[in-house]
Amino acid sequence: MDKKTKTKPFIIYLIPILIAGALKILVSPVDITPFNADEAIVALMARHINQGNIPVFFYGQAYMGSLDAMLVAIGFRLFGEAVWIIRLVQGILYLGTVFTTMMLAQRLLGSQRAVLYAGLIMAVPTINVTLYSTVSLGGYGEMLLVGNLLLLGGLSIIKQIRDCESGLNWSIYWGLLLWGIGAGFAFWIIGLTLVYTLPVIILIVWYLIKKTSWKVFLPGLILITGGIIGSSPWWFTSVQAGDLGIIAELAGGAIKGAGTGSLLMRPLNRTLNLFVFGGTALLGLR
Repeated sequence: MDKKTKTKPFIIYLIPILIAGALKILVSPVDITPFNADEAIVALMARHINQGNIPVFFYGQAYMGSLDAMLVAIGFRLFGEAVWIIRLVQGILYLGTVFTTMMLAQRLLGSQRAVLYAGLIMAVPTINVTLYSTVSLGGYGEMLLVGNLLLLGGLSIIKQIRDCESGLNWSIYWGLLLWGIGAGFAFWIIGLTLVYTLPVIILIVWYLIKKTSWKVFLPGLILITGGIIGSSPWWFTSVQAGDLGIIAELAGGAIKGAGTGSLLMRPLNRTLNLFVFGGTALLGLR
């Protein structure tokens, strides 16, 4: 299969994207996927943005950025206010996720077959992923796409670090700064992007230590500086308002029932939820 598909890489990328697009068209109508309260809040935020009022966070929260509403606001400005515009934005984001997942497969495995399989798996995802990538719920669609982009960028930086022979060069330093900005920006979008950024940071630090013999202060400082710059909407708003409740919300304080129970029972309950709810979602049972 690989010998035949190597001559047609465009087709390999196109097939999953077409399937994903067809599925989005099928499930996007409101009589199939109903318009919900969270989506209505995103639409309201988008309307306010077009009126000149730009919120930093999702209304009623202090841990999820307003990028989703900003993208929807652009759609409203171009095509008018309608539910299908919100679904269109989410569909475009998810097509980007499918495409970047295939890019990751190519980067990591170097096989056209792996690229195709990765694309097909993402094109027809589990029920939960289908829902969260069709209905706008505040930032999950952006998280998937930006997370993939951070993985691709991180892999590129790691390769540069591994391949450099005479110390780190300026392209690596610039890469670390830009990647840090992207990681910080992603953190503002939604804190769940840490599942993408933390593994990459660990690998970057590991290869920096191997390459520089623990002389990681300067590259580490550059990476942290980028993260501070990128996440500035998150922390600057909190500092300006003098409200550190943002940290509690990021840790789950805004979720009903998340802060109940003893200090011992909370992690046990969350571990149970991980397997009960996360496991069933992973298997496509919900």
